[in-house]
Amino acid sequence: GHCLVPDDDGDDTDPELFPWTVEQRRHYSHLEKGLAVVPALTDERIRLLTDEGFPWTEKDVVWSTRFQELVAYKKEMGHCDVPVWFPSIPALGHWVVMQKRLFESGKLVKRQVDLLQSVGLLKEQDEEDDV
Repeated sequence: GHCLVPDDDGDDTDPELFPWTVEQRRHYSHLEKGLAVVPALTDERIRLLTDEGFPWTEKDVVWSTRFQELVAYKKEMGHCDVPVWFPSIPALGHWVVMQKRLFESGKLVKRQVDLLQSVGLLKEQDEEDDV
């Protein structure tokens, strides 16, 4: 599963869910800027939503979207070796290369590392040590 709620009236999603996600992101943005948020977006709610993979920023949304594309690619192709230029999803190959570079430089957050390892894009540290 994922936390990307579509803004689409044609699906079965609760119609109040997308506006709620927009509101949470707006509150979070205000907190990041040091502005007061009413009602308060608590640290606990932020933690719970973050733990579930809630995309707080546009950058998070793009990351989650690319990850879902990678999951679909692996389901169809049986592997995560996306070519740098993959015609049906042109940005995916570049994204995969960038995730590997970010991982090598220690710039991915734990949840991203866990997700990328779960689909086999990144090797577990123990596996790398055995090579």
